[in-house]
Amino acid sequence: MENRIIIITLGVDDLDYMTNWYKEMFGWTPIRKGSSSVFYKLHGLMLALIPENQLSRDFCLWEEDRGSRKFALTIGFSSEKDLDKKFHEIRNKGVEVIREPGKSFDGIYKGSICDPEGNFWELAFYPLLDIDNATERFSISERVYHS
Repeated sequence: MENRIIIITLGVDDLDYMTNWYKEMFGWTPIRKGSSSVFYKLHGLMLALIPENQLSRDFCLWEEDRGSRKFALTIGFSSEKDLDKKFHEIRNKGVEVIREPGKSFDGIYKGSICDPEGNFWELAFYPLLDIDNATERFSISERVYHS
């Protein structure tokens, strides 16, 4: 199997509200919007939003919260300055801040937010990663994997 993730799917309670939230907070416009799904083209992959009950049916899950909040999604930035600018912008729009931007022990500059349905987003500048060519050359130091 190739190690290629092409779509990340988030189950949401309110599809219209979350579609508007991503538009207002991140400035993302869907490339496809239907009555039961929304797709965004990201750098190198797609993000899909679908109603959580539909996602649960697709995976034959009926227990609440099973499988949720066990991951975070990371948005990469080209510099600390770009990250700070976006973080300040979305904080002023009322986004829930989990962790203010700051440098970690391994040199990664990052902050964390949460969307209205509890999905965690990390905004990060990885100085050892070429964001524009991340899918072609993922040059993160080995020590980052063990942090």
